[in-house]
Amino acid sequence: MTKVKAPFEALSFAGAIWILALIVIAWASIGTELDFSTQKQPEPIISVPLPFRAFAWEADVHAALKQQNTEGTAETAKKLIAVRPVPARNLSLLASVAILRKDQKTAGSILQVTVQRGWRDLLSQLTAFNGAANFGEWKFAVQRFIAMRKTQQPREFTIPALETLANNPAGRIAYAQLLPDNPNEAHYFLTYALRWISPETYASIIQQTSKNGVYDCAALARATTNLLKKGAASDAQLIWHKSCGEATPIASISAGSQGEYASPFAWTFPSQPGLLRHFEKKNGEAVISYHNSDNLKRNLASRLILLAPGQHRINLSTPANQSLENLNIILRCAGGNGHTRVQRQSDNSWMVQVPSTACSVQKLIISVPRGRGTIADIVIE
Repeated sequence: MTKVKAPFEALSFAGAIWILALIVIAWASIGTELDFSTQKQPEPIISVPLPFRAFAWEADVHAALKQQNTEGTAETAKKLIAVRPVPARNLSLLASVAILRKDQKTAGSILQVTVQRGWRDLLSQLTAFNGAANFGEWKFAVQRFIAMRKTQQPREFTIPALETLANNPAGRIAYAQLLPDNPNEAHYFLTYALRWISPETYASIIQQTSKNGVYDCAALARATTNLLKKGAASDAQLIWHKSCGEATPIASISAGSQGEYASPFAWTFPSQPGLLRHFEKKNGEAVISYHNSDNLKRNLASRLILLAPGQHRINLSTPANQSLENLNIILRCAGGNGHTRVQRQSDNSWMVQVPSTACSVQKLIISVPRGRGTIADIVIE
């Protein structure tokens, strides 16, 4: 009678070792994968085997900090420091725990180490920035701010840092001096900074920076337009008139986006459904002809202007004294809550009233009805 061996008895010693090795590898793989997964989903924390915990401990500390729970958190944070190489964020987490426990001495010592090592972790950078700003080391503070911007740190931290720089004269100078070596930051400032800092401060930094050749007239035109749309007439003039010339004369309606850059005071001709424009010269005079095939009135041309408070007369001229009966002139306050008044005086003449407050910049619009027409000059008295 042949004895049948049980499956485990049929295994050789080498086979058993091989199966055991596969089990260990699988366990290690699952443990490592679970640990990595806690970076985005903290739910598997309790399932991560102890030998493979690193990110799981980090997630533990993050969760405890959110709940302001100090019990056992310091011990977990210290385990993170044992990980080699030590990530900067682990020291920052330990410092955060110390701050939560009101252990300022420990927190200060840890943050000092992170700053000295030059790590670009957010807490390290903020510590370095605030320390430099408090001691008036503005060049170093600007370097830390630009580092935070380059590493795409959250705006809730970088915007207050920008405000700190911008609100200090020495900070503004240091920032303007470093922008020539940081073109991306220079573009970011010109495009977005006016959302968070005052027009006066924005204009001051732009002016200081333009002296170093960072911004050409095309860029300064955009900066001036940004200020005009905020209603900051004097600040806009500070940039444009001192760097790139006077405003385009208002009379020539054909003076649009011509040359290497568009003047912020030039006429613009927005695309409108059913509206065609044609620029030409008649008897040596530049004119604009239009054909509006739409039943609605369309904006033929618009521009930003700087009219003083009070009454002004607007006159339009056309070749051969064409009728402008259904054409409209619109004048709005730009960047302010003031209200203008426009009253038609005759077929080609309007009287406008500019308020004394909240209307230092205005937007002038020529609106045309369905049909054809030609306009030569516009004169404001």
